[in-house]
Amino acid sequence: MRDHDAAVSMGVDVALGTHTVTVFAEGPQLFVRDSARRGFHAISGLQDIGKLVDSVLYVAKQWPVASRPAKHANHTNRESL
Repeated sequence: MRDHDAAVSMGVDVALGTHTVTVFAEGPQLFVRDSARRGFHAISGLQDIGKLVDSVLYVAKQWPVASRPAKHANHTNRESL
């Protein structure tokens, strides 16, 4: 996750079932977003989250410059001549 634009959604075991948090990296630091708490919280590693039940890794697609989709429907990625 530290080398890519990525986030992992993790389901962790809690007393009343499963709770989901989202983990992402900003430089070397990992952060967690927990809907039960406000803001983002730094963690030292995924082991700080708790007992893993399920997870999904989301990684942004890296488009080669020449094949990136146009930002607007009426524009292309070509430089103006």
